[in-house]
Amino acid sequence: MSASSDQATTGPLESKIFGVGMQRTGTGSVARALRVLGYDSEHFPVDLWHDRSHPILFQNDAFFDNPIPIIYQELDERFPESKFILTVRDEDDWLESCEFLFTEKREAFGFDTSERIQEMHRALYGLNHFDADSFRTAYRRHNEEVKQYFSDRSDDLLVLDIAQEDKWTPLCSFLGVERPEEPFPHKDSSNSLTRIIQEPRRVIRSWWRS
Repeated sequence: MSASSDQATTGPLESKIFGVGMQRTGTGSVARALRVLGYDSEHFPVDLWHDRSHPILFQNDAFFDNPIPIIYQELDERFPESKFILTVRDEDDWLESCEFLFTEKREAFGFDTSERIQEMHRALYGLNHFDADSFRTAYRRHNEEVKQYFSDRSDDLLVLDIAQEDKWTPLCSFLGVERPEEPFPHKDSSNSLTRIIQEPRRVIRSWWRS
């Protein structure tokens, strides 16, 4: 039975699916993939940071991005039998993406002006601005802590490299659902306006360094 047909009669799952990978590790893409599979999937459920019993938690089946990587142990206790997905990517690629998020995208869109978002960043990295060494340390520490936490519960954790070619097979096998025929969704980390802003700066930096 597919996830969609099951949920059509039962509503949101009592056990949940939590994405414990850090931001910029393909959390948006996997959230979309869960929707393709029929789950009510929420990306960036920021309301849970200050309200752990916010209605959004009971209205959806799956959650990805902040604050889930910070509070996953608490959620694990509250929702037994849940599944957890640790999205990962090449470390240097992740750092480059984070640098863009915390510099150029911040300047262009002011994405993190909310105090609660800044609080989450401080909880993850110990600071609210990009620093490669601090971010690298936080990334390594978080991934190891997740793996250690689930070390005796391998059936509850999927480590999914977002760069691997076939992501449907491990994801569907982990969730026990049928693999869809459509391509795995890709949520571009930059929209068209961001690209317009970003590309000239890359050209300028390249010219300056040449």
